Amino acid sequence: MKQLISTAVVAALAISSGVVHAQANIESNLDASLRLGLELRTEPDAELVWEDYDSRIRWTGGAELQEGFKGISYLEFGFDQEQGVNETRQAWVGVETEYGTLKGGKQYTAFFDAVSSVIDVDIQDGCTVQIACDRQASTLKYVSPLKGDLQFLASANLGSVALGGGDDFIDGLELAATMQRGDLKLGAGIILDLEGDTGAALGVSAAMPYANGTASATVQFQSEDAVDPDLAPVVDDGIFSVTGAYKQEDLYATAFLASVDDVAFELTGGYILPIVDDVAFIYFEAGIQDFGIDGTDTNLFGRGVFVYNFDVFKSAGT
Repeated sequence: MKQLISTAVVAALAISSGVVHAQANIESNLDASLRLGLELRTEPDAELVWEDYDSRIRWTGGAELQEGFKGISYLEFGFDQEQGVNETRQAWVGVETEYGTLKGGKQYTAFFDAVSSVIDVDIQDGCTVQIACDRQASTLKYVSPLKGDLQFLASANLGSVALGGGDDFIDGLELAATMQRGDLKLGAGIILDLEGDTGAALGVSAAMPYANGTASATVQFQSEDAVDPDLAPVVDDGIFSVTGAYKQEDLYATAFLASVDDVAFELTGGYILPIVDDVAFIYFEAGIQDFGIDGTDTNLFGRGVFVYNFDVFKSAGT
């Protein structure tokens, strides 16, 4: 992790240095988001807790190296009330050209961008059982220019050989595409898990305006060999899931149904209360969930979280 962060910082500094020398445009933005709240849940033990909900610090940098060629970089740290800055959420550098965007580092993958992200409408639990919802370290991702209604994406999770040891050069490969047909946006993706026994995951998504809001859905399947190791002991035939979401202004709801050891499900509803436009709000979520694993019970939960977003530093110049 330290090596990845160091690489990102060095690359960002190198881009900035080259830009200054070329008297090109430079952008640099630093901001933070504080997210603290109160949650009541019934499982595994009934408790009322005051928690941090993914507070973060973000830095975005950009540099016009020459016409049609831009260096970009992003660094995001997570922190909480007990451990301070304790997590690198994302750290990548890349280039934008007329031929597309190429980024390397810790980031979301092609499958998430094309498939899982359409359900990312609620604040806290939009990715409970979906595939590729975690940001992946040592990932190289390419996003093509938009050609008409089509866009193609590909990402590779670099293996231990690429990092200096082990047997695999690439641990995983993802291919995806999105298509816009009028108001309907479609996505599809495939994951090949190349670690150990080769596994695979497939997914399709759709999103469209509906009743003054946006409705979205995704259907996903991951084979037994591609399942998260934490779930593998209770999965015999892979996981099949259907997830849907609806958002209208400050109201949203999500639902999923999945086959794990037994049937897993979750229903979540939420409301966003604006306080200061684009700066501060409170979101309220309540729901019911059961992960379909023997020995676990159905959990009821409710939370209220205060979010405050503030700019720390912005600059743009030559």
